Amino acid sequence: MSHTEETKLSEEIIKPIDCDVHPVVEGGLEQLYPYMESSWKKKFQMSGLVPHSNRHVNPRGSVTRKDAIAPDGKVAGSDPVFTKEHYLDVYDPKCAVLIAMQPSQLSLVWTNADMVHTMTSAYNDYFIDKWLSVDPRYHFVINITPQDPILAVKEIKRLAKVKGVIGINLPLMNILLGDRYFYPIYEAAIEENLPIMTHVTGAEGTYIGAAPLAGGVTKYYVERYITYPQIAQSMLVNLIFEGVFERYPELKLVFVEYAFSWLGSVLTRMDQSWRNLRIETPWVKKKPSDYVKENVFFTTQPIDEMPKKQFDSMLDMIDAEHNLLFSSDYPHWDNDMPDEIFHRLFSSQELKKKILHDNAAKLFGSKIRV
Repeated sequence: MSHTEETKLSEEIIKPIDCDVHPVVEGGLEQLYPYMESSWKKKFQMSGLVPHSNRHVNPRGSVTRKDAIAPDGKVAGSDPVFTKEHYLDVYDPKCAVLIAMQPSQLSLVWTNADMVHTMTSAYNDYFIDKWLSVDPRYHFVINITPQDPILAVKEIKRLAKVKGVIGINLPLMNILLGDRYFYPIYEAAIEENLPIMTHVTGAEGTYIGAAPLAGGVTKYYVERYITYPQIAQSMLVNLIFEGVFERYPELKLVFVEYAFSWLGSVLTRMDQSWRNLRIETPWVKKKPSDYVKENVFFTTQPIDEMPKKQFDSMLDMIDAEHNLLFSSDYPHWDNDMPDEIFHRLFSSQELKKKILHDNAAKLFGSKIRV
């Protein structure tokens, strides 16, 4: 790149595409009742079910930042207007991708697939109704029922064409993502041109049926927080060696909030093992790292900060210019705002542009409505 081109690029205003912002429904399930059939409404009312509290409690007392609480005391992330004023209007991202944690966590805690489907559908309709109309920069990743691919596909088909719907949120069970169990979901995602996004829910490593952590149940919040990337590593290796991306070359999958500094060593190990053991999985026709480059993405938050020289080497190892998507994780306690984290750690303006905007713009394409 010439000096003139570099100068021009450095002067360019980059409008981020934030791939992870968390909206919530304050209180119990009552706000969802208008989006349920009367029989299900009565069942939820009679059961007294409420969104549960997690066994691993953040030692700070909350997973959200205190300044994200609305002036009227509403829970952080529950007011689309205040979130717009506090985040969108200050940082002016091109779009904010809303990933709802409540339904994805509950879908792993509850075991009745029909009940999970009713609940996730109600959450979907609530956020589409209450959030997408507030600001065109809001985009939504719909929740689906992991226990039943047929119900999941039904929900994908129901909402895929809604303006502002930009992806599919698939919570991770104790079934690896390469399993043919998920094929109907992948086929629906490809047909509707929606990426699969899978985000840490808080149920992993805690509830039977959710994706487990290696070695057993952790005792402390900090242990679980540190070891979450184990899950993404296992899922990624399984996707590659089961041949999912050979079978579905158009499938795009995003690991959200599983960190990314571990990726370089896993890619190296996969490529080496693939060369040495190709006879076992002859359907894997390309280097694993090539599939990852073409089909898999990772979000920036949480960033494992390290000395700048090591950080730059790590970015080179993981092919960050193709695989990384910016995410703030707003309004959570460990969120990364684009002005701060990119100013300190990402020195290349060209790489910043790809991570902050270009990679996500290519992934979501025409689904971005602004």
